[in-house]
Amino acid sequence: MRYRLSVALVTVPLLVLTALWSDARPVHAQAAAAAVDGWSKIEAESYTSSGGSLQVCNGVLCYVGANAWTQYNGVDLHSGTNTIQINAANGGGGNTAIQVWVGGVNTGTLTVSGTGGWDTYQTKSLTLPAQNGLQDVRLVFVNGNVNVDWLQFAGTTAPPPPAPTSFAVNVGGPAYTTTDGTAFTADTGYTGGSTYTNAVPIAGTTDDPLFQSERYGNFSYAKTLTNATYQVTLYFAETYHTQAGKRVFDVLMEGTEKITDLDIYAKAGANTAYTTQTTIAVTDGTLNIQFVSNVENAKVNAIKVTPAGTTAAFTHTPTNPTAGQTVTLDGSTSTSPAPPSPPTPGTSATAPPPPA
Repeated sequence: MRYRLSVALVTVPLLVLTALWSDARPVHAQAAAAAVDGWSKIEAESYTSSGGSLQVCNGVLCYVGANAWTQYNGVDLHSGTNTIQINAANGGGGNTAIQVWVGGVNTGTLTVSGTGGWDTYQTKSLTLPAQNGLQDVRLVFVNGNVNVDWLQFAGTTAPPPPAPTSFAVNVGGPAYTTTDGTAFTADTGYTGGSTYTNAVPIAGTTDDPLFQSERYGNFSYAKTLTNATYQVTLYFAETYHTQAGKRVFDVLMEGTEKITDLDIYAKAGANTAYTTQTTIAVTDGTLNIQFVSNVENAKVNAIKVTPAGTTAAFTHTPTNPTAGQTVTLDGSTSTSPAPPSPPTPGTSATAPPPPA
């Protein structure tokens, strides 16, 4: 009896500590945080943080307990967002409630009635007060008893169109259009390498097909472009190796090493979307991208090239400086300074000495 009592006394505090620890756990490591387009589908399992009892099963939230929650940080709700859609399954019968919190405010509760099975998903909609800009979104599963596949916001103002694309290729795969409207061509423009496809669910994206095919080995891509400065986005997902150090490689652009010793698994883990962005100037009419293996095989899943943004600049010519005058230009603004005499803040003037 003493033994059983001591076990109980030890076990109860451990259970309490375990419950407290599990109340807020981060999602698996993903790529560097970036704004999430709320007007595109957000995979429910790609949450930033979560609390309570829930699991991820085959790419959906499952075994969701009462008052469990998931949070998605940095969701871009654009302007005039007033609707959320949630794709969910309720195989337990009866109704279950999902609260939608935006920016720390409970904006409404969506009721999900029975859908006829845990694998039978239906899209439910809820009208919200108008929401704008970057917001943190939290779903609170009041009653639990629900599986969730994805969520998506909508509104009265169309989201901005995708940036103009100079070159986009779904490496090793067929043509594909992403949820933001970017059209990737079938694989083209390559020299060397081999292709591989693994149609596994990819975390951290709603565009799984873009990360499921690849080219690997030592290879290169070339694209004829107008001489200009471009932003090159490379898409990666480690769908073959299951530990760090098994694949390490470099990426050269226009003959210069721009990415050194990239280990996709070390950056993002397995089956998780990871992207890099590099600005490069094309001066010879052709963009060349080369992948060089260091450990095992280099690889890439997709490539997108867009014109780089311009940098604002201005020039200023002082007005008729006089002999012996010192003029200091304040570069914090682009407005013309006042005439040099009398001096104004940011301008000092030294008059010439009087004649002897």
